[in-house]
Amino acid sequence: MILETAVQRFEQFVQPAQEDSHELIYGGNTNGSKGLFVQLTVFELKQTVKGLEPDLMTKGLFGPLFAVQIYDDASSTGFENVCDLTDSTSDYALAGSVFTRHRMAVKIAHEKLQDSVEMFYINDKSTGTIIGAHPFGGARSSGTNDKANSMNVLLRFSSIRCVKDSYVSSSSSTHSACYVLE
Repeated sequence: MILETAVQRFEQFVQPAQEDSHELIYGGNTNGSKGLFVQLTVFELKQTVKGLEPDLMTKGLFGPLFAVQIYDDASSTGFENVCDLTDSTSDYALAGSVFTRHRMAVKIAHEKLQDSVEMFYINDKSTGTIIGAHPFGGARSSGTNDKANSMNVLLRFSSIRCVKDSYVSSSSSTHSACYVLE
């Protein structure tokens, strides 16, 4: 980590998660003797209840923490329910990955997560954006979804305004024209 306060924030996430009976699968350690080192940490989320989602699902940490939600793949709606939970849980919407061999799972995730995962990866890590090559940006509390490095970001610096001119009598047919004004 870059700042000691970031390490402390990480530690404040890990301890309550363990107390909430989420299973620590790997990591969770910080080591002050090696600078501001934070070990990769993996949690399995246990019994997530709508409205009582853990901070692991709702807060932005910006640290090496991976929360895994296991679902019943024998259920016809198990994966859809996890996608719905993901979509409705967090105020953030930046990046996410789906790992699957099934095209239908990709289709479901793509549809269900369209408002909560702005940088969508399939069978790849969610940090795969090449700065300067791929459009990048999040929505909700992750940003304004302008997608820097794309033409869309230019719309943030312009204002579209409709202007109707009526230089001729109203009996003739005229059409409104839209102009982009600075």
